[in-house]
Amino acid sequence: MSKGRFNWIFIPFLISTIFLNCISMMLQNNIAEGDSEIVTIEVGNSPYGLAFDPNVGTIYVANWGDNNVTVINGSTNTVIGDPIAVEMGPNSLAYDGHNHYVYVTNAQNDSLSIINTLNKSMNSYSVPVGDLPTGVAISTNENMIYVTNAKDDNVTVINGSTNTVIGDPIAVGDQPRGLAFNPFNNYIYVANYRSNTVTVIDGTTNTVIDTIDVAPTPIRIAINPNEGTVYVSHYKLNERSQNDPISVINGSTNEVVDRIPVCIAPIGLAVNPNTDKVFVANSGSARVSVINPLVNDSIGIPPIDVDLEPYAVVINNLTDSVYVANYNTSTVSVIEDSDPNFETTATRALCPPIPHPEH
Repeated sequence: MSKGRFNWIFIPFLISTIFLNCISMMLQNNIAEGDSEIVTIEVGNSPYGLAFDPNVGTIYVANWGDNNVTVINGSTNTVIGDPIAVEMGPNSLAYDGHNHYVYVTNAQNDSLSIINTLNKSMNSYSVPVGDLPTGVAISTNENMIYVTNAKDDNVTVINGSTNTVIGDPIAVGDQPRGLAFNPFNNYIYVANYRSNTVTVIDGTTNTVIDTIDVAPTPIRIAINPNEGTVYVSHYKLNERSQNDPISVINGSTNEVVDRIPVCIAPIGLAVNPNTDKVFVANSGSARVSVINPLVNDSIGIPPIDVDLEPYAVVINNLTDSVYVANYNTSTVSVIEDSDPNFETTATRALCPPIPHPEH
């Protein structure tokens, strides 16, 4: 992968390490009363993505800087064994319960690595995909794997039983990034970063059935598995505001029904199926916002301080713990989602920004 190509997609996420480390010394630990950070785990260099294996309660961490994956025991919050080597530039992961595999997109060599979760080893081969893969999702209904190819503006479909590519890639919007599978309607939702849209793919026919206009720069998607609601984060590099939005899409109508202000530069997000709360990693404020399911807003729950540049979130629904990958500090923060009861009205908590150097 050439230097120019690396800058095209990842320079917006690279921030001066020395500068941010100085800022981190000034951050105070302002933990929300209901949801508190309980531990910080050291992982590999520049953790970028997370996945959870509910069968055994393990968390998989894609370490962009080390080209490997760290495995965390979700009961003890300790690292298991040595990291698993993958290909270059691992950035997103998804767990497939049909085959007990974790799929890892490798942005720097256009491939998909396959980790066998039963023996925690990588398969002897990787699946070639398109140019600059940046997202992966599993259709649990069809046992299909979907991979966004950011420079090709399309999605590769892989048969989960044979790990082979099916047909031609599906054309979507400009620079597709995150995507997620909705079990309620068997649709795959794809965030198109530069066209400000979400593409909807029918998982039965693998055809595009809808394109939804959303706020600018959609980057990641999470689905509430209890009701099919779709949440979309928006990462704005040069227009940072104190309350960047999360778009909310009705999974029945595919219409935007709300935009929820959170903190600064949100990227990763995940829904706890046990509490319906949505946890949002705000890379520009080193905080995790929590969206209140009773009012579908972030009011009433103060944001939770974590380490610098939180990029990804995953839920351990066996323990109601929330795992947050912090890119700049090479750590994973663990938050206990301990309180399912919320106030329905409150003043919105402010999210003061961490100063960023000009890029």
